[in-house]
Amino acid sequence: MARIPLGGMSVSDGHCRLHVTCTNVGTALSDVCSSLGANRINITLLTHLAEDGRETCGIAPCLESADGFAGSFLLKRGQGAIESVTVQRDLCILSIFPHDRRPGVAGALLGLLARIGILPSCLAGSLSSLSVSIPFSDAEKVAYGLFETFDFPPTRSPSDWSAACRGRNGLLREIRCSYDERIIKVFSFSRQDGLDFWTVSAPRPELGRMGEALTFLGSLVMGLFFVMAHARPDGGFQFGFCLASTRSGEIEETFARYLPGACIRKNRPVTAISFQGPHFGDRPGITGVLADALQGAGVVPIAVSCAISSVSLVIRSHEADRAVEALRARFKEPS
Repeated sequence: MARIPLGGMSVSDGHCRLHVTCTNVGTALSDVCSSLGANRINITLLTHLAEDGRETCGIAPCLESADGFAGSFLLKRGQGAIESVTVQRDLCILSIFPHDRRPGVAGALLGLLARIGILPSCLAGSLSSLSVSIPFSDAEKVAYGLFETFDFPPTRSPSDWSAACRGRNGLLREIRCSYDERIIKVFSFSRQDGLDFWTVSAPRPELGRMGEALTFLGSLVMGLFFVMAHARPDGGFQFGFCLASTRSGEIEETFARYLPGACIRKNRPVTAISFQGPHFGDRPGITGVLADALQGAGVVPIAVSCAISSVSLVIRSHEADRAVEALRARFKEPS
């Protein structure tokens, strides 16, 4: 099989992941993100899923390892509707880019992880990248596998890539931008209407089958406007995708064929909103501002994915205008 051309990849080590189960879906995102931000604890990657009709929701922030105990302790002892907090340590975040909204890129990544027997704790999509959190002990195996699956023209081999990025993580940890902005600067907003939001809950061994389903959807030439996934404390795995409403029949048939034992739900109509800003991945409080802005406008996001320097969220379409107005009051585009 021909390798899929991409622009590059990165690996950042020294992370941990919290999985927070909340009982109040309406305040959950703010309960978690605002608490961490107020205590200057940076979220390096985040996935959040609140399914319709469910009394609980899951939020999975990744933190730097040094903040793991403090973040877990803070959330367990804090106020709000946090039911439980579990911690997974010794992780790294691996990112590939750009995916150009191609389902086949996410499918190939999941297929690779399934083939080599590695279960990511979460997957977060941004405007340009796909990021997964995996055990640090598996990073080298995954990096070599990526070069068998994808083509990275700037670095043709794992050894070229290793030489190019050696020492970069240590340098990045020393670069911490201090911002005190009443209105946070962003590069741009992106809004996509006319979408369905699909959730697929499956046992972990079906990770490869999900990869096959996304690869097949990619062959049908359709765009993937939002993607996230995370492992649940009970051992299951939840996926969330935004795809065009006009392709609903093909999508439902594909998921039913490749994942016959999974629980598949569709939420429609929805809108996907994305934006990115300078050093978002290094600045505490960004997701807290997002959560507070939405809560103040009475908007409960269905799903959120934060990775690298981007924030992506899915909301019900009838709340889209109100959500955008609230976000623009706290995040400013260039004039």
